Amino acid sequence: MSSKNKNSVKKTNQSSQSNLLNNIADNNQHLQQELDKLTQTFADLKQQHNVLENNLSLEVQKVENLNQTLNSEQQKLAEVLQKNQSLTNELDNKNNEIATLQNQIQTLNKQIQKLTKENNNFKQNINELQSDVNADENALSEQQKEIADLKNKLLKAENDLKKSNAATKKQSNEYYPIFKLNPLIETSNSVNNMYKAYESYVNYFKTFGELWNKE
Repeated sequence: MSSKNKNSVKKTNQSSQSNLLNNIADNNQHLQQELDKLTQTFADLKQQHNVLENNLSLEVQKVENLNQTLNSEQQKLAEVLQKNQSLTNELDNKNNEIATLQNQIQTLNKQIQKLTKENNNFKQNINELQSDVNADENALSEQQKEIADLKNKLLKAENDLKKSNAATKKQSNEYYPIFKLNPLIETSNSVNNMYKAYESYVNYFKTFGELWNKE
């Protein structure tokens, strides 16, 4: 190969190498630009990822809080339901008690009506008995007045008898008891008059004895 040809080949090789280097440099520059873009994109995505993680943590915390609230509300609901059941049972018991009391009230009302009727009958009987008692008391009062009058008459007769006894005692020992008992006998020497006086006195004491027994 001639020297000219060698130089030509050398130039060609140099030119090819220069182009290759230029291409590599351009490619490297392009790759660097792409790398820079990817790095920036990664940084942006990393930042977004961090933000999302923070948001996720917040949402997870919210969910946990909501779960706690839900559990608390469910517990409250269970307590309310239990209390409601207890109140329902208590209400049923009270209704049963009310029904029992109403039955007892009806029974008592019937008894009260019966007792009221009996009480009215008793009052009527008492009024009738009171009327009878008043009548008996009036009659008894009259009888007591009559007895008092008879007692006064008997006392007067006894006093009169004592006064007349001294005068009649000398005349007849046979009729002496008659003179002692008879308040109506006046001093007399006649046996016939004394006998009549004796009968009058006997009849008088029969009547007085009946009244005295009634007292």
